[in-house]
Amino acid sequence: MKSAFIAIAASALASVASAQVLSFGYPIGASVWDLSKPNSLYVQWTNDCKSLNKTTFDINLNMQRPDGVQDKVPGVTAPIGTLDCKSKGRSTVTIPDTVASGSLYSIYVSHGDDGQSYSALFTINNPKVPSTPASTSKAATTTGGASATPTKANPTTAAATKPSSSPTPSDKPSSAGALKVGSTAALVIVAAAGLML
Repeated sequence: MKSAFIAIAASALASVASAQVLSFGYPIGASVWDLSKPNSLYVQWTNDCKSLNKTTFDINLNMQRPDGVQDKVPGVTAPIGTLDCKSKGRSTVTIPDTVASGSLYSIYVSHGDDGQSYSALFTINNPKVPSTPASTSKAATTTGGASATPTKANPTTAAATKPSSSPTPSDKPSSAGALKVGSTAALVIVAAAGLML
């Protein structure tokens, strides 16, 4: 029984430890990628991943869906760049000019079996493509088939439907690393308690 508990705790510890591999310094919540200013289009990470078997990874652009899940941006099928995390660094990215302006974008890097990394939500400004409801706020809730878009024929529609709030941008780096450390510490305590049983 004790060995099964230890195996479960060790497995959970390993999965938490590999959850967030990179800490992103840019983009962070207050960052704006302006597609008319290519020098703003880069990813910066503040730690290394030289302990992994592989250190070169694709950089993907994600968008937060109305249910809060982050998924690839529709129409962006290829990675927007690559990074080599043998050491701290920075990598330039290329954003298709079809990506809409919005504030629900994030960077996603898969490290295969070694984990994954997400940036905080940030903003993309594309003067050629204005924002869409999907790229700027969570989906509006509707009842009884009411439209979320007010019209002159039905001025009460706007009052009947209220979009849920969207995340507030932050100028601080992602705190996923702190979450990982806290979760790891909790699992170590649980494992130690299991050994004492």
